Amino acid sequence: MIEVEATHITNHKSQRHRRLVCELYPGILVIYGHGASSVNTFGGRVEPIRSGSGLRFRIPDHVVDEASLLYDKLMNQAARARLDRLVDPRYKVWPPARWPSRHAKCAKMKVEATHITIGSGPERLVCELHPGILMMDGLGVRTVLNMGNAVESLPAGGDRIFSMTAGQAAAAALTYGQQLRRRNWTWPPPHWVGRSHRD
Repeated sequence: MIEVEATHITNHKSQRHRRLVCELYPGILVIYGHGASSVNTFGGRVEPIRSGSGLRFRIPDHVVDEASLLYDKLMNQAARARLDRLVDPRYKVWPPARWPSRHAKCAKMKVEATHITIGSGPERLVCELHPGILMMDGLGVRTVLNMGNAVESLPAGGDRIFSMTAGQAAAAALTYGQQLRRRNWTWPPPHWVGRSHRD
């Protein structure tokens, strides 16, 4: 589970039915208490809120992954569309040019460490943000292919928290999608015995 700052709120007429929303990835909205949606289907139902409002909420792990895979899918569709001159140019960019993205306004997101680095050098907190995808405090996104042997699991239920930026979250989402699309292996690698943020 991650904690984020809201970037939008639903524009329902009734105050009682309004919900906080975070543009977790560019063009991907996570609605508090619900799931993830793209701005193509949900963008007209939200309005921006002031940056630094301090309104925060938590996103469950399965919704983080849902949003990540939706972002990766739409980014890849846009990349393929740019190679095809017959495709409607509106689909060659993600998020859509008409959408005033507030993704960067998420500021810093808080995550709980699942691992810690071992070996030489200072210890660094690590969060297995997606299966096999490591967010390393101060180092950014890595995979278990290149850093799996350099970390060890922390006990569940700890209180070691660190922050990641909106850009790092987007990079982790794309890295996760990239690994899942590879057909010559399963992900995460069978030899990896991780402890994701789900446990």
